Amino acid sequence: MGGNVFRKAARVRSHIAARALLPVAAAAFCAALLILPQRAAVRPLFEGAAYYQFYAGSASSQAQIFTAQGEDAARVKGGVRALAGEAAFYARGAEALAQAEALGGVFLFARRSGACADYYYFSPRLGGGVVLEGQLVNLHVRLGGGGGAVGTPLIFG
Repeated sequence: MGGNVFRKAARVRSHIAARALLPVAAAAFCAALLILPQRAAVRPLFEGAAYYQFYAGSASSQAQIFTAQGEDAARVKGGVRALAGEAAFYARGAEALAQAEALGGVFLFARRSGACADYYYFSPRLGGGVVLEGQLVNLHVRLGGGGGAVGTPLIFG
């Protein structure tokens, strides 16, 4: 008879422990549902580049820049806190121009500096931007030396 009391007490303690852990397990499960899809969905805005740069903290030349090779881009982008922009670098300038077209970029104006040509666009598919020459720019293509880059809102570095 004494054994039954101890078994019953052990079951009660086990039940209490399980009920105490249930809210913790539920909170961890909910956090995973919120965080994991965001991490899994993180991928570069631009496709097929040789390498990428991700800008943190500021959409200006004051940004902290993280660089990644193509195969590591999603992992690096996923780890950047306060993402403020990104750029992709291609061996052929036509690839960079194709990315601007794929995003529905509307050409605004161009500038030439030495051997480089910069093209500034606005894409309604992208948020934010910076004002240059009185126009809101959120997509930038730079061509030079046969290669090209595309970035949002601007290319830095």
